[in-house]
Amino acid sequence: SCPAIASLTDVANGCTGLTSLTVSLCKSLGNKAVRECVEQLPRLSRLNLTGTSVSNEGLAAVASCCPQRKAFLLSNS
Repeated sequence: SCPAIASLTDVANGCTGLTSLTVSLCKSLGNKAVRECVEQLPRLSRLNLTGTSVSNEGLAAVASCCPQRKAFLLSNS
C-alpha cells in the first residue's frame, strides 16, 4: 500500500543518513512530496519512483538535492 505523505516526510526527517529508498507503485506520490523528502536526504544514492506521479519537476529536485545519486528509477507506466 502507499505510505502516507506525512509518513514519508517523517522517515526522511528521522533517517537523514538514508542511502536507498523505494516508494514505487504509489500513484499519489507527486513532486512536492518527493522534493520535501529528498531535501532531507543528501546521502541518497538510489531512489525508485516507479509507478508514481513524479514528473520532471520532481526529478529536478532529486538532481539538486542528492549529489551522491547513482541510480534512480522512474516509470509511470
